[in-house]
Amino acid sequence: MRHLFRFLTKSLYAQWWRLLLVLGTLILFILIPLRLGNDEYFDENREPKRVYCAPLFEENLYSTRSYELNTTETLMTNQDVEEYESFLPIILKGPIADQNTFYVAQDGDDVSGNGSRTMPWGTISYALEQVPDQSLILVQPGTYTGKISYNRLAEAGITLRSEVPYLANLENDGRVFEIFYGRGLIVEGFKISHIGPSVEELYLIQIQDADEEHLAGSNIILRNNIIHDSFNNDLIKVNHNASHVLIEGNIFYNQGGPEVDNHLDINSVDYVTVQDNIFFNDFMGSGRVDDNLGGHFIVVKDSNGDSDGHIGSNEITIRRNIFLNWQGEDGNSFIGLGDGANTEYYQAMNVLIENNLMIGNSPDKIHTTLKLISSKGITFRNNTVTGNLPANTYAIRTCIANQDYVNTEIHLFNNIWSDPSGTMGADSPWGNNDFSISPSGTILSFILGTNLYWNGNNPVPADHEDMINYLSDINPILSDPMLPQIPSNILLPRFDPNTGLIGGQFLSIRDAFIYLVQTYAFPASNSPVINHADPGNSPIDDILGFPRENGGPPDIGAVEIQN
Repeated sequence: MRHLFRFLTKSLYAQWWRLLLVLGTLILFILIPLRLGNDEYFDENREPKRVYCAPLFEENLYSTRSYELNTTETLMTNQDVEEYESFLPIILKGPIADQNTFYVAQDGDDVSGNGSRTMPWGTISYALEQVPDQSLILVQPGTYTGKISYNRLAEAGITLRSEVPYLANLENDGRVFEIFYGRGLIVEGFKISHIGPSVEELYLIQIQDADEEHLAGSNIILRNNIIHDSFNNDLIKVNHNASHVLIEGNIFYNQGGPEVDNHLDINSVDYVTVQDNIFFNDFMGSGRVDDNLGGHFIVVKDSNGDSDGHIGSNEITIRRNIFLNWQGEDGNSFIGLGDGANTEYYQAMNVLIENNLMIGNSPDKIHTTLKLISSKGITFRNNTVTGNLPANTYAIRTCIANQDYVNTEIHLFNNIWSDPSGTMGADSPWGNNDFSISPSGTILSFILGTNLYWNGNNPVPADHEDMINYLSDINPILSDPMLPQIPSNILLPRFDPNTGLIGGQFLSIRDAFIYLVQTYAFPASNSPVINHADPGNSPIDDILGFPRENGGPPDIGAVEIQN
């Protein structure tokens, strides 16, 4: 036995290199893949990636709008669903095959490169022209200057992604992204801005259908980007018959001038969803002047009539967003539907606004939180408006541009309107409080039900000349919602390229989003909002995406505290 042991020991010692080879093979081909998984599901720190919004277009987006009384109108037709389903596989089915992943780098070359990691291309525009449908293009960190035009009619879709979130910087002295003749594109993880004030072309990003056969400007997704500091007009313009556009999980700040412009202009389009974004302004943080000339954060309208063969903006969803730090012109609002043009049509139709958080923290005067002009079929539900908003009116303003197209079918359910300072709708500390400006003749029909109103130690204002006030609510709740106080020095989620952090402490937009919701939107455990919403007019989820169904009535406002 002793001789056998000595023989085996000697043999193993003599073949030690073979053992190392076998162990190395096991580690390389089995253990490491098991540990790391696929890059589609892990970030650069090998942590599981968050899934922001899956499924991409939720079922209730194209189900019957049962929460709108006496209507059988659907959000999407069966044909629309089929069009979405043709685009969904690239978004939802998971990792893209290795042979369909391509690379762009600052030191890459469009002539000598082949799009591989070791031989990347040098420009994004070239990469978008070269890759096959259903490809992933990873853009390595660095600054990429110039306009990117996307003209592919991709059926499955192409994903353009910053390999390290927010460290691929796209900038230009004109338009950065132009999508006029393309469809089927995801833009994800970039920092996008103008270079400086000398900008000739309008907008940072423009999406429209300029194709003669109307095949373009659709199935476009902008996700997890930092979009800021336009110096000429809007940050994003979605217009001219575009459709099926999803804008989710981005940060927006500082639209341009010299006119009154917007963060997001949704203009003469169908089926646009805006969700899980953060909208704010901080001009001084960018070395600019706060001249109080900014427009709405989001506007939905149709300002060009039928010149594009399309009338109105229809089937628009604005949900689970955060609005804060107003810096703009006092005739504008967080969300504006319609504009002042005398049009022979409704400009905004079938618009759903739900689960949003609107924070009053700025001393700058805002017109109101929601402004309606010539709008039809508007549902505003389970939103939380909190804080001191120096304003013409706190909650809503209804206007008309044409006597034949008066605001109608306006539904407001389960919202929180809370100004603990007791100055609800006052434009100054000594001004008159005003909940709404909604005189007779500016609105034909509306339903106001199960909303909470709070004006600190002062009465909730109710002007009998205004049709929308708590006295017309089916089931009003006048009580303190017990929300956190809003400080004047609220954290602004600006991105710092030197540290790679958002708001000085967050690695991702989603982390900043969750922080703002948890810090300013969560009511106390004994708040009167809990279990008091109208379940028949509540969304299926809350601002963080948690379900509202818990066996009992849901909560009023954007947060479902039970979850």
